[in-house]
Parts: sequence; structure tokens; C-alpha cells
Amino acid sequence: MKESTRFEPGNSVALRHGVHSERQVVPRAGNQKRRFLRRIGLRERDLDPLGRGYLDLWARCQAKLVLMDEHGSAHGWIDSAGNVPGMARFYAAMANSTRLELAKLEDHLRDRHGLDDPLEALEGEGRRVRLEAEELQDE
Repeated sequence: MKESTRFEPGNSVALRHGVHSERQVVPRAGNQKRRFLRRIGLRERDLDPLGRGYLDLWARCQAKLVLMDEHGSAHGWIDSAGNVPGMARFYAAMANSTRLELAKLEDHLRDRHGLDDPLEALEGEGRRVRLEAEELQDE
């Protein structure tokens, strides 16, 4: 008789949105970091430890927002009874944390690397992602 592998370490049986799963957050945060650094023309090794810390915190917050957005798009933000999911309150807190971490990162990069406006680069990336998503919906 074949044993079930559903409940072995590493399964995703109980996974909902994934914001509490390191296996879901870490790769997405890595992608966020690479995109951000590419847009501003730096590499992670160019940053000092404090800059890397700000970048990591921002990227993890951003990755969690993306996971919640994906979950909300797939399952809706309001159920048939008109209730919002428990993650909605967490989403608002995470959006605020993302904003605050980005401001700290921006200030740090401006002070250390003389970058004019790293936020502008990130806004450009957000614009690109939004337009790409709109194009996919139109197809």
C-alpha cells in the first residue's frame, strides 16, 4: 500500500496565500531585490550591511503583498457572505510596512550612493508590471 506524502515536510496542503511560508516568500523577495537593483544600476554587493538590510526588509514585504494580491485575484477579496478574508487587515499593515521600508531604503541609497531617486525607478517597475498585466487581460 502506498503511503500518503501529503503531510511530509515541504507539502503545501494547508497553504493558503503563502505569506507565512519562507518557501513562498524567499524566492519572490529575491526577484524583487534583483529587479530593484537592476533598475537603479547597483548590485547587492555594492550596498553596505544597513542598505542590504533595508533592501531585504522591503523585498520581503513586497513579496508578501504580491502573494496576497495573487491569492485575492484567484479567490476574491470578498466571499459570498460579504466578508473580507483575514488577510485583508494584514495586507493593509504590510502595504504600510512596504512603504516605510522603501522610504528608509531610498534615504539610505541617496545618502550613501548619491542616487537621485530610487523610488522613481521602482515606480517605473510597478508601471511596467501593471501594463504587462493589463495586456495579458486584454488578450
